[in-house]
Amino acid sequence: MEPDLLQVARAGIGSRFASARSEQATEMFGRMSANETSGAYVYGSVGCGKTHLASAVAIEAMRHWWRPTFVGAVSMLGEVRSGYERGSDARSVADFERSQLLVLDDLDKPRPTPWALETLYELLDCRYSNGSKTVVTANCSLAALYQRLAEADEVLAGAICDRLRDGMEQVMLSGESRRGWACDGHGHDRA
Repeated sequence: MEPDLLQVARAGIGSRFASARSEQATEMFGRMSANETSGAYVYGSVGCGKTHLASAVAIEAMRHWWRPTFVGAVSMLGEVRSGYERGSDARSVADFERSQLLVLDDLDKPRPTPWALETLYELLDCRYSNGSKTVVTANCSLAALYQRLAEADEVLAGAICDRLRDGMEQVMLSGESRRGWACDGHGHDRA
């Protein structure tokens, strides 16, 4: 089944990525659906195609009648916090835990507060324990993610990264930004 734009939007995939396709995504989904992996940790520099690849995996899943959920890590934490503060207006952690395929974009972007780490651990531990398929994107390796998260809590940082490592393929993307912005890693133009 070829998903239409409404189905893609309902999954949370932005319109910029609604037509994302790649052979690599097809292969990654194939390994997940065959239970060879529980997902992927996709990392690389800004603009190198992580979100495009993750969107293509989700769209490939939709072609096979899966119902993926695509969400940015900052947005997901915001929705969960909103749900706690206002009642049931927003999605809960359980909504993300139940997703057949969860794509969690930019995991390295939320501020590593104790609450954020506890929430991410709750989500990722549930998905890990249930063998649920998960694709995560970040600008840094798992080792660097651990260092960032450990600023708030070393134990939770270790537990989160351990669950992202076990059974998930590590996919490093490289190259210049597809959006045309090049910097030295400190926000200074290289041009």
